[in-house]
Amino acid sequence: ERAGAETVIQLIERLRARLGEEAVQGFDTLPDHRPERAWQSCEPGKEGGERGAWPPSARPLWLLPAPRSLAEVAEVPHYEGPLTLLTTPERIESGWWDGHDVTREYFVACNPAQSLLWIYREPRRGRWYLHGFFS
Repeated sequence: ERAGAETVIQLIERLRARLGEEAVQGFDTLPDHRPERAWQSCEPGKEGGERGAWPPSARPLWLLPAPRSLAEVAEVPHYEGPLTLLTTPERIESGWWDGHDVTREYFVACNPAQSLLWIYREPRRGRWYLHGFFS
């Protein structure tokens, strides 16, 4: 195990030498249901928070910087064509205590090009948003 840890450290050092210190980051999970608040960047190899516990369901690694509003045609959300919902909703209601409260219903969806998307609907407003992509 020690040799593996040294190999990872050497890889991080090489990547940082070529790409720059800020280009190589680790990430750690935080115990928050809101996707945009469920992680933080950290020193590579220094992760340790609640790994394995968060996120509570399958979530994409590629989140958009800000959710993008989706068009809706005949009550079907569209992104490069009509989307097919592949999952039942994951409901997130959180953040009332810090002033950043959200109420969302997340779905994994597929567009005509077979891209897997992570979208949500705000039940109060009835609007759809794209929040991320699965690779």
